[in-house]
Amino acid sequence: LPCVSSSSSSSSSSSPVPVSVSLHVTAITSKSEAAAFQPFGQVVWPEEDGTPYEVPLYDASLDLSAGQPRFYMMRIPPRGLEMDRITYHADVTQCLASMQDSTWHLVVAEPSDLSKPPTAEQLHAFAFKGGCIVKLNKGTWHAGPLFDGEDEIAFYNLELADTNTVDHNTHIYEDEVYTLHT
Repeated sequence: LPCVSSSSSSSSSSSPVPVSVSLHVTAITSKSEAAAFQPFGQVVWPEEDGTPYEVPLYDASLDLSAGQPRFYMMRIPPRGLEMDRITYHADVTQCLASMQDSTWHLVVAEPSDLSKPPTAEQLHAFAFKGGCIVKLNKGTWHAGPLFDGEDEIAFYNLELADTNTVDHNTHIYEDEVYTLHT
């Protein structure tokens, strides 16, 4: 659960200093731990070739019906383990997977309207390692991939061709900054 810490300091500027909010990170490192992510989507792990189709245990349940699917690779620079904004896509499920064996994080919250962004109590932070696919349900709020380090990480991304232009709904937290604690 998030806990508010009092790490705001006085400043000579007139703008208020954001309150630092700590988010505990839940690591998802195996199929047996993936149930913790179910309110927000699915975590898919490798299966033997020929495994029958079985949602939600092994396969991602996708909804790409609102447009042309786009499956691409994206390079993301290290952004650290802080966030001050969160986004959702109302029209599509989204899949993310690291191409490297690196630890990366997502902050997520269950779907809600843009006029009712998630509060600190509704935010959940997760850590993943390469070797799994993270599927976000339609409307799931998310920030990330977030990670520390010096090098960028390449990710597979499956969404719609126009997701980043017509279905990118973002809320910026003006009074808080969220920090992940592993």
